[in-house]
Amino acid sequence: MATPDLTPRVLYQRGDHVCTLYNSPDQQLRAAIDFVRGGLARRERCIYVCCDQEPEVFRAALRAAGVDVAADEARGALILLTKHDAHLKGGAFNAEVTLDLLHAAVSDALAAGFAGLCTAADMTWLLDQAPGSEHIAEYEARLNRFLEHNPAVGLCQYSGSALPASTLEIGRAHV
Repeated sequence: MATPDLTPRVLYQRGDHVCTLYNSPDQQLRAAIDFVRGGLARRERCIYVCCDQEPEVFRAALRAAGVDVAADEARGALILLTKHDAHLKGGAFNAEVTLDLLHAAVSDALAAGFAGLCTAADMTWLLDQAPGSEHIAEYEARLNRFLEHNPAVGLCQYSGSALPASTLEIGRAHV
């Protein structure tokens, strides 16, 4: 059996903030897996916020792509969260709270010896229309500034087939 090629297709670097549109779960998983693999290769702590799929589904997809999920989680290099652990913590979206979580995550990653933070999220939590969701454009703009000034990269994944065009246009205008 051949060893899987773990080289990421796209090379991201400190400060990058990428917003992608996907039209199928397969496209979404491929992009997220590639992003996480790149972060692991750069010796960054990788945090992925699952939304459409449960963390165990994402773990299985990572394993199928050749990532040693158990070892990476055990050493703290890989952390999988749900939308309720991140963007919708407390039942509402608050950009300030989310950015505070990211500041703490960068500090924790550096203190643990990682080169930085690689953070990615499936943004379909916006379909929940939780209080505060209307501030997503402001959050994306603030996230740009956060990533510019921290040893971090970020990926926000938007479903082109599930999210309304108005949400997708707002995100494009501020990213």
